[in-house]
Amino acid sequence: MAGWLERTAREYRGRLIVAGACWFLVVGLFSVLGAMTAYTMLWGETTTARVAKCDYEVEREGRPGDLVCTGTWRTGAGTQESGFIEGVDQVDVGRDETVRLGPGGDAYAGSITDHPIAFAPLVLVLTVVFYLWFFWRVRRADRVDPLFTQAPDADMPTTGNVRVIPGGDHTDVGR
Repeated sequence: MAGWLERTAREYRGRLIVAGACWFLVVGLFSVLGAMTAYTMLWGETTTARVAKCDYEVEREGRPGDLVCTGTWRTGAGTQESGFIEGVDQVDVGRDETVRLGPGGDAYAGSITDHPIAFAPLVLVLTVVFYLWFFWRVRRADRVDPLFTQAPDADMPTTGNVRVIPGGDHTDVGR
């Protein structure tokens, strides 16, 4: 009865595995970047940075350029460092701002909600949960309900896998 469906599933199983692997790779890469940002915003070394200048990058393809701010700060080890400071604006030039230092050497001001990439690990977790749920549902659907392997009763008409209950307009789907 469902031979064509089984054949189609077998034909596309390899493609589905490759597509799923690519999805996990892309989401995994974003999750690594997000985890680094989340780590920085939650547990990074706190210090004070002086914002030196803020400039807009060159406009590309009709899109306005991004604001890029640089500055200097002193690490916990006492060394003077300079680089990009994310989360500050042009009004902060010349001011001292509290920042957190990330593993990449850049400074981050503001909170975790200012950096949406920090929520990428949540997407990975939800993807894994959905994948496991979907896998469980497909495996469960592969098992045949013993009710449908029996011959239908004479007083219980059936249509496919739906039993029609006599004397009512209700159906008993797969039960």
